[in-house]
Order: sequence, then C-alpha cells, then structure tokens
Amino acid sequence: MLYIVPAIAITLGLTGGWTTAFERKWLMFSGLVVVLIAMGGLLFLAGQQAQGWDGIGYAIWLALGVMPCLLGVLIGGIIGILRRRAQDKKAEADLIQ
Repeated sequence: MLYIVPAIAITLGLTGGWTTAFERKWLMFSGLVVVLIAMGGLLFLAGQQAQGWDGIGYAIWLALGVMPCLLGVLIGGIIGILRRRAQDKKAEADLIQ
C-alpha cells in the first residue's frame, strides 16, 4: 500500500508533464512546476514549525506525494519535448521529400 501513492503521483506527474510539453503549453507546464515547488516548500516549512511528532505527516506528504509528482512532471516534460522534436523533424523530412 505504501508504494501505491507515489506510483499514482508519479504517473499523474508524467502524464501532465508530457501532455503540456508535447502540446507546447509552456505556461501551464511552468505553472505545474511552480505550484508543486510551492506546495513542497509550504509542507517543508509546516513540518519544521510543527511540535513533536506532528511534523511527520507533512514530511510524509512531501516525500510520498509532492516530490514524486514533481519528478514525474519534470521527466514527463523532457520526454514530451523530445517526442515533439522527433515528430517535428519527421514532418519536416516528409515535406522535403
């Protein structure tokens, strides 16, 4: 059960990152990255300010939810950019012939 949450988070991140980068929606891609970084920062700060064991919940959400999703968005964005470039090169080569 522990591996399901990060697996879902990274899958959603990969899908969102790939889709936005492949369709060249850079503002939406940037927004995803900024929102996830802000969420991570807020969870980190909340975990630092919590008393006793209360901070562990924030750390768990950060480690199992936000960070895998951010990693998925970045990897998906790279894959989307590379796939888009390959498709553009193929379309350009077809026009030349």
